[in-house]
Amino acid sequence: MYRKSYIVASLAAFASLYMVALKFIKGIPVYGIPGAKIKLAVALSPVYGLVLGPLLGPLSILIGTLIAMFMFPSSYNLFSIATIFCAPLGALVSSLILDKRKIFRLPAWAYSLFIYILLFIAWFMTDVGRKAYIFTAPYALAVMIMIINIIARERQWHVRHKRAFTLLYILASSVSGIFADHFLGSIEAIVIFRYVLARANPSDLAKIYLAAMPLAVTERSFMILIAFILELNLYLALRRTKYLLTEVI
Repeated sequence: MYRKSYIVASLAAFASLYMVALKFIKGIPVYGIPGAKIKLAVALSPVYGLVLGPLLGPLSILIGTLIAMFMFPSSYNLFSIATIFCAPLGALVSSLILDKRKIFRLPAWAYSLFIYILLFIAWFMTDVGRKAYIFTAPYALAVMIMIINIIARERQWHVRHKRAFTLLYILASSVSGIFADHFLGSIEAIVIFRYVLARANPSDLAKIYLAAMPLAVTERSFMILIAFILELNLYLALRRTKYLLTEVI
């Protein structure tokens, strides 16, 4: 009974917190998409994944976003609505790469890699994605960090060097979650402007992506820094309590 009450209360509290963050934390204009903004609240998605786990974390972000859309509809456009699942995906990936448990007999980290594989496949299935293949370099870097994290975890290097590898695990969570969110959003932008609205020439859209790459890397690096600091401090504060739903070490 206590467990169920805690889950319901956490879901309600964190969904409300995310809604408030969406309202009051300013967004960054999206390069090449007039009126669209990237919400800096996205930096909270790895934190939600750490604290609430791979189910409640994404769910609370999704509910918080839906509440914000209902209460402040003027702040949302077609692109905002289409990318509603990006931040929940970030929370899911960041939690899965951290969690030491198994899900359906597979380690949780396997699902995070599988999600990235699907994202890469979706990207290169588009003509814009193939033309702007260099744009995926940060996502490839995220996967490399995830793989280093997985090797360290499977070989239990944290047993001897717990402090150093705790930092690595948290970093992998922050990087993988923030870039998974961005990866999905980038793919959805291609789908909307290239295929649904049919307004963009593939070569022109690819040029926009490549021109936006330095800005995207800078913006995401800032988000990763915020997420890393928050995650690390929350982990250190909650690791010995029952309030952390992701089992890290």
